[in-house]
Amino acid sequence: MNQQLKIKAVWMRGGTSKGLFFHEHELPIEIPVREAILLAAIGSPDPYGRQINGLGGGTNTTSKIVIIAPAPDTDFDVNYTFGQVAIQQSMIDWTGNCGNITAAVAHFAIEEKLIKNPVENGIQLVRIWQTNSKQAIHAHVPVQDGLPIYKGNDKLDGVSGTACAFRIDFLNPSTGATLPTGNCMDVLILSDGSKIEASLVNAGNPTIFVRARDFGLTGAELPAQLNYPELLQKIEHIRQIGAWVMGLVEQPEQAALRPATPKVALISNAQPYKSLDGQQLQKDDMDVCARIFSMGMPHSAFTGAGAVAVGIAALIKGSIVAQHCSASGDMVRLGHPSGLLPTIGRLDSTGKQAVAASLIRTARRLMDGHVYVTL
Repeated sequence: MNQQLKIKAVWMRGGTSKGLFFHEHELPIEIPVREAILLAAIGSPDPYGRQINGLGGGTNTTSKIVIIAPAPDTDFDVNYTFGQVAIQQSMIDWTGNCGNITAAVAHFAIEEKLIKNPVENGIQLVRIWQTNSKQAIHAHVPVQDGLPIYKGNDKLDGVSGTACAFRIDFLNPSTGATLPTGNCMDVLILSDGSKIEASLVNAGNPTIFVRARDFGLTGAELPAQLNYPELLQKIEHIRQIGAWVMGLVEQPEQAALRPATPKVALISNAQPYKSLDGQQLQKDDMDVCARIFSMGMPHSAFTGAGAVAVGIAALIKGSIVAQHCSASGDMVRLGHPSGLLPTIGRLDSTGKQAVAASLIRTARRLMDGHVYVTL
């Protein structure tokens, strides 16, 4: 038969990312068939890097898949599975979470009537089980007439326009130990024998923090200034070595099969710079300056789960983030290429294990209907 597959889907923005949402029951159970459909829907693999034949936008912030199911556990409303889709490869990485997209999950759960204890007006608690990282997340969404409040005056740096912001709490945001090696700082030995200091932190997503100055950088560079082969190759090498040291893979080269995690972030002191929209940021506007790489490319803002890791690492004495962070409390104002992102963390009494983290995000449904794929 000459026809395309037609599958219900919703296109949503969460924070500074966009993703294609599916109800799990709308997708085939067989994983190879399911992944083939999801890759075709997004438009991967695309050797041109544009995803013109699908809905992805050819960037690491718009090549994302979300699968939602009602949670059988009474402590949660929905099970949320996240897939980061490679653009030029036939690969979906299911190893991590997207903190930004989590905001859209909360809206989706309310709009799709998946909440076990719905609130008509006020603050709706959305209880999310993140299946990739095995983490509990609570979102506190303002609602009116049983729907999220969409209009508001809250500005999210990296997103045009304004919306109604809400808090997302990541409960026990570490899968296992926050410091996988037990150290606030480790020395990674690279293949050429050179060494680099790094803080390996597992909170939100596994993240490798290194100093920008160790790469001859100020840390205030914008994405275009970080997008050159020599730097990207070194960042990927550090990512693979760090994944191995963190115990995420048995051999460093196996990290190439999980390009979404861990991520690498460059850390520097607070400093003035112009953001991507031309806004002049001052040193006093932020507590720390950071640049993160996602799927091998510099991020245009900052990953949400990466911001969770920054907020936690800033509280760990001796970590690279703590050494460069001027915050005096548990809230950190993170300076990124598109502006600022506040993040809050909390540790247990040992000072080494994360017990909670919070972000403020916005979200919006952009389109719903059907996605068509040809297999």
